[in-house]
Amino acid sequence: CIAGAVGASIVAYYLRDQINTKSEFIIFVLSGAFIAHYLTQLTVFVLSRYGWEIEPSNIGSIGFLLGAFGGLIIQQIVSYIASGAWKEISFKQYIVDSIKSAFSKKGK
Repeated sequence: CIAGAVGASIVAYYLRDQINTKSEFIIFVLSGAFIAHYLTQLTVFVLSRYGWEIEPSNIGSIGFLLGAFGGLIIQQIVSYIASGAWKEISFKQYIVDSIKSAFSKKGK
């Protein structure tokens, strides 16, 4: 849970132009922490079923990554709904467009 919150807070630092208020930051970090808390054991179980044996000492890194990506996905879902983009394009296309725009901003 703590590793997920740390991962989400690091990603939130890099997305500071999209996260405007303290409440958005807190929601971002908490959603990353919750996703890491509830999905870390499931992820380790699924990976072990496919032959990837995870050492117990590496579970924190899985939680970190789940927190980072979990906060990002929740933030994108909320912005997709709040912007009204769901009326015009699919969620998949919205994610692809936001990734393209993020990389085009970083390159300039």
